[in-house]
Amino acid sequence: FAETKEAAPVLYHSGDMVRLNPDGSYDYLGRFDSQVKLHGYRIELDEITILIESHPRVRRAFTRIEELGNERQLVTYVCTEDGNPDMEDIREYIQQYLPAYMTPKLWNHVKSFPLTINGKIDKDQLVNKAWNLGLSNERQLSHNEEILMNEVARILGVKSVNIDLDLIDEIGLSSLQVMRIPQDLDSCGFTVTIDDI
Repeated sequence: FAETKEAAPVLYHSGDMVRLNPDGSYDYLGRFDSQVKLHGYRIELDEITILIESHPRVRRAFTRIEELGNERQLVTYVCTEDGNPDMEDIREYIQQYLPAYMTPKLWNHVKSFPLTINGKIDKDQLVNKAWNLGLSNERQLSHNEEILMNEVARILGVKSVNIDLDLIDEIGLSSLQVMRIPQDLDSCGFTVTIDDI
């Protein structure tokens, strides 16, 4: 390079894992780190988990992306020091430091994490109770509630939705999905505004 006066190539560690094929092409295998892409944003899952674990009530936490209906959602599992399943204070704490797109929509309290033989969290044993809670109604719905429930369930790609929960913060509807609801319901003769949602 010194003789040709060309600059040396700059290499960056991307965090991507690939396999070089004999024909010179690459197969993408995943990532070395916990960075994922969600709704066009790059998110470092470990950054979220570390922040949650910095709260004095949290013993251990785990955050991941899960396929829920038609959507991918940020889901977190938290084991608290005091065993109290109420995590609103923890949620408010991390909202001070993270943008909305990095704040998990679904929060699950666990008494203790299931572990593998190596002492790592056994991810396959985690049950997203927050999501399951949002899939059924515990009471009989009125006619109008049934229309709304069916529309939200259709958008999410599930059979039913608990409409007594907060559709954005607890069910995980995105702002784009919320904007679809009034228009879709209008075709059924049901008038509702975005503010109503």
